[in-house]
Amino acid sequence: MQASDSWRIVLIDDEADIREVMSIALEDEGYQVETASEGASGIALCSQFSPQIVITDIRMPGMDGIQVLKTLKTDQLILPG
Repeated sequence: MQASDSWRIVLIDDEADIREVMSIALEDEGYQVETASEGASGIALCSQFSPQIVITDIRMPGMDGIQVLKTLKTDQLILPG
């Protein structure tokens, strides 16, 4: 199965430039990418988008990346790896 077949990624980063560059690179490889600028909106996006992959910045204002991943796992919005 190739990435372009249906893999969805949620990318969470508080820096707009990083979100833009990474999403362009991932989309060029065939992934469907949705982005969020902070943890809470990223979690909401995951509940709507059901991604196979979540990429998150670790250091963000408010909810950091570790808290985001713990919440996603606890709420079963991502499958354990």
